[in-house]
Amino acid sequence: PAASPAAPAAPAPSARAEPLAAPEPIRRDHPRHAVRLQVLLKTERDLLTLFTTNVSRGGMFVATPIDLPDGTPLRLSLVHPATGDHFPLDAVVRWHGAAPSPGLGVEFTRLDEQRRDELFQFICSEIPVETVEFVAPGDRRLASAEPEGAGE
Repeated sequence: PAASPAAPAAPAPSARAEPLAAPEPIRRDHPRHAVRLQVLLKTERDLLTLFTTNVSRGGMFVATPIDLPDGTPLRLSLVHPATGDHFPLDAVVRWHGAAPSPGLGVEFTRLDEQRRDELFQFICSEIPVETVEFVAPGDRRLASAEPEGAGE
């Protein structure tokens, strides 16, 4: 006679599934500012035109489907939308955004405080900049935010 498949073993009575802890809120060294700036990125083969979604004194997020490895050094130039002036920057890739917002999180390198101030003067002159707080999906601070009319 053919053996019947064994039923999966039941968990031991003492084994309990523990609820997952909520992730720690993302901590940033500098506040993020929502601003769309043109970014020129020179690669070995091309000069790419990309756009920021947010900028801080420490780095920025650049929307792009380009996948560069973490640690890749970059030479960028921000383009002022009103004047066309360029602000050259050195940066390094620190993280990647996935769909629906693919892109690269980059950290500025070789910026002393004076150069950081010059960067923000460049960004804030004639450009509306909105300060925003970013939290990770699943951040426990999002759980308390309930849309109006919810639960009615």
